[in-house]
Amino acid sequence: MHCRSILCLCLSLLASPAVADAYRLVAGDRVSLVFTGHDAPQSVTLDLDGAIRIPGLGGVALAGLTLDAAEARIEEAAATSGLFVSPQATLGLDLAAPVVVAGAVQEPGAIAFRPGLTVAAALALAGGPRRAVDRVELAVAANEARARATEIGYRIATDTVRSVRLEAALSGASDLTLTHEARAQIPVSARAGLPALLRAATEQLATERDLASRLEASWAAESAALTDRITRLDQDRSGLDALLLRAETARDSARALRDQGLTTEAALVLAETRATEAAARMLDIDEARARAERAVEQIRRDRLRFRADQRLRRETELGEARAALAELILRHAEAQARASLYAAEDVSALVFLLSGPRRGRETPRHVTPETPLLPGDLLEIRTLSGERPDG
Repeated sequence: MHCRSILCLCLSLLASPAVADAYRLVAGDRVSLVFTGHDAPQSVTLDLDGAIRIPGLGGVALAGLTLDAAEARIEEAAATSGLFVSPQATLGLDLAAPVVVAGAVQEPGAIAFRPGLTVAAALALAGGPRRAVDRVELAVAANEARARATEIGYRIATDTVRSVRLEAALSGASDLTLTHEARAQIPVSARAGLPALLRAATEQLATERDLASRLEASWAAESAALTDRITRLDQDRSGLDALLLRAETARDSARALRDQGLTTEAALVLAETRATEAAARMLDIDEARARAERAVEQIRRDRLRFRADQRLRRETELGEARAALAELILRHAEAQARASLYAAEDVSALVFLLSGPRRGRETPRHVTPETPLLPGDLLEIRTLSGERPDG
């Protein structure tokens, strides 16, 4: 019966002649154009910029003009181009831009404009308003929205504690402290699980620090062992310096005695062998010391790289956690708003929002079923509570 009354109102309003100002063109209007040099009329549509394209002239903006003014605009553009002598243009409106109906209607979309079209008529042509939502459906939807809000609230608590843990790891703090601001952003329904989350996060932080401490201790022990080896090698080298000096002196003395014929060749060979062995031992010590120093330097670089990588990883995780937290807070607010909306007592009353592309036209402050529509208008149907049901 509700839709039948709207249809009756539609017919009566369409039958009533409307007194209006001269029609002004808008984007989407289709006009017939008879232009100098063309016997047959051309059918052209105003594009998104409100212009038509004419061969030799290009685009001519006509949106907002009456048909008479549009003809004058075309003739003026043709005369200015210098391509035509005494140009003449005749325009006729073939098809007005459609009216778009959106929101809480049975068949949202574009409907053809016709003179006398009103909000009520457009609503009827769009199939009438969507049926009122059943109370049981509303209750189910409200419960689902509340359950979704509860789930998101728990995720907010989880990501908040995660952020606090990462902040503590970066700062070196030994305890997890939930600030007043951090606690305030956690929904009340999710705060009951905070102690368990904090305990788990504290244990994770302690485990991570224990592993890092063990690794640092391992590096420290290895570095200390290498440093001790370098010290011993330095001591061995100090003792070897005197031995090498004696061996080289004995070799040089043996060479001089041999040249004088005061010693045998075998004694010289023995002295040279001892000097060579001492030099080789000295070279071995130097190479071992260099290897130990390189190992100590590698441990130092590994420790620095580990600390830098660990900090970068934690900073990256903290940034991701904060971004996820901001999104979750927004989604929780939306879920709560949706739950409140579904729980509202009256969602069946309709309100009308009207907008259009026509310059100089003031959108009515109060749109009623009797409000007349113009080509290109957008009529949006909403519920009284502000809901915009999906079409």
